[in-house]
Amino acid sequence: MGPPAGWTPGGPPPSFSSWRRPGVQGHAYSAHVTADELVSVALRIVREAPYGFVVTAEPEGAPSGRVVQHLEVSDELAVSFSTSPKSRKAARVAASGMATYLVENRDRFAYVSLSGPARLSDDLEERRRLWDEGLRAFFPDGPDGPDFILVELTAQRIELWSFADEVHPDPYGLVPATLVRDGGGWHVVESGHREVDRDGFD
Repeated sequence: MGPPAGWTPGGPPPSFSSWRRPGVQGHAYSAHVTADELVSVALRIVREAPYGFVVTAEPEGAPSGRVVQHLEVSDELAVSFSTSPKSRKAARVAASGMATYLVENRDRFAYVSLSGPARLSDDLEERRRLWDEGLRAFFPDGPDGPDFILVELTAQRIELWSFADEVHPDPYGLVPATLVRDGGGWHVVESGHREVDRDGFD
């Protein structure tokens, strides 16, 4: 997998037509990219982006997002970030037990969305291990203080789109690769099984 000839990360986004593969229409991801390869691309993109957006559900059901700095992204795509136990996102995670984390990489013309169960943790050992001194402006008492806790989101669904990694279905490139995880591991959800309008947009 790689970018088309004549384009390098950091340059202006290529035209959509430059990513098309002649003669291939409605390409299914499993035909040319494995689930493990897609997960590896998603993991790299998320780790390279120090900040992302966490989306939770408000009591009335409306989505609510905010910027966070992730402190760790495990090989299993568990994302950890900090918050205050008094924060709105802590309350929303405690209430629903679910969240979505999104990142963008403009150099790669890419984004990743991770959704799954989320939980709050006040484990002192983990707080100390993941502490970043740059957080002291927000948590003056440091990792041992009562206002610093962790949120851990474990991805069970991935949506991924990366032109630099050729993660896009032909011919339009505007439908993300989608993977879900069950007891047998990660599986690609075929784009042909999803509802897409006639222009190829998700």
